[in-house]
Amino acid sequence: MRAALVAIALVSLAACTAEKPAEPSIADIWAKAEQAAATSPWAPAGGNLYKNVVLYYGQSEDNKMEVGQVVAFDFDNKLVMVKMKGGSVEPKSREAIATGPWYIKTADPALQAREY
Repeated sequence: MRAALVAIALVSLAACTAEKPAEPSIADIWAKAEQAAATSPWAPAGGNLYKNVVLYYGQSEDNKMEVGQVVAFDFDNKLVMVKMKGGSVEPKSREAIATGPWYIKTADPALQAREY
């Protein structure tokens, strides 16, 4: 009986001291995110707000709705003027676009032009 208890204690101690799998490094996390971004047709709109970029809204990969096209920025650069699909021009908060589910297509030609 005593030998069985010692064996259980040793197994328990070995399980407690066993090395845990290594946590991924920040570099690994960034590399994985960049790889996913390279294969996705979408990018967050927040860092990609240029004149003539088409904006899309939606959470899921396959359910984004075209909202409109960036036509101008206000003097303080806090508002983005968007020509809506219906034709009206509306101000949108740059912060709301940057923090919300707003996207652009990575193949949008306006990304290459980078016009403000």
